[in-house]
Amino acid sequence: MRSRQPGRGGRVVRGVDSYKPQVLLGGLSEEGFCIAWDPFTAGRLVAGDNAGTLAGWVVDALVNKPLPDVVFDGPTIDVQGEGKGNAVNSLQFSPITPDALVAGFDSGHLAVYDVRKPPMPSKTIDTGSCVNVCRFSPFDATIVATGHPDGVVNVWDLSKPASPLHTLTHHSGDVFHLEWSPHNQGVLATGADDSRVLVWDLSGDHASASASVSGSGKDEMPPELWFVHAGHTDVISGLSWSPSCPMLIASCAEDNSLQLWAPASQQVDGEDMWPPTKSQSQGLRVLEDSD
Repeated sequence: MRSRQPGRGGRVVRGVDSYKPQVLLGGLSEEGFCIAWDPFTAGRLVAGDNAGTLAGWVVDALVNKPLPDVVFDGPTIDVQGEGKGNAVNSLQFSPITPDALVAGFDSGHLAVYDVRKPPMPSKTIDTGSCVNVCRFSPFDATIVATGHPDGVVNVWDLSKPASPLHTLTHHSGDVFHLEWSPHNQGVLATGADDSRVLVWDLSGDHASASASVSGSGKDEMPPELWFVHAGHTDVISGLSWSPSCPMLIASCAEDNSLQLWAPASQQVDGEDMWPPTKSQSQGLRVLEDSD
């Protein structure tokens, strides 16, 4: 079961007890780690819990009502069969295909749902290892990446699920974070407990025998590995691609730092992507919490 300790730089929000939720949603039996909004259906929300249950609601019609103490059971999707009773670690709606939802489980199963047709998944893949995180490609509706506790990242073609399309191995810790580039097809960033953020290029445009390394890294590099960011000194706790500057990545870690950085390569498809323009580079620095 996924379990993480809060970072050392946590802050207490004063007066939080004075706030009252507009809507209370029921349907989950235990605590959970994941929640996802549907980009196509306004107000549709799905969450997962440690019992292996997904619950979905359409709450858009409720949010403008005056603070109703509403507690209700939404349409619950029970993960039956092999996935039953295993924690749901990750959820994401497809950014391309309406009503498609992917979920990753402690059992090692990757399940794809059509949320209009609960409760059973339309496709289930046994990945062989606990799925910490799963993400659809923003360019190809059939491609999903998964991160695992053994440092492995798998990329799956849902139309050919018998084996991974790519198996990426260079992390030495549990992979809890990954995100596809929204600008360049086949480019994937992954973060793990080994304090590294790796950038992979599955298109082959930047593949080479040795990747560029920021800080320090391993000597042997897989051909898909484009860049190793070694600027953090503790467990990676999040990463995100900039939506406006194609090669800019933000990453944070349990060393109490937020770092903004880019792979060393300055061109993609012949276009200059780095350094950013003057307006994009304002405030480009490492942010650290000294407490």
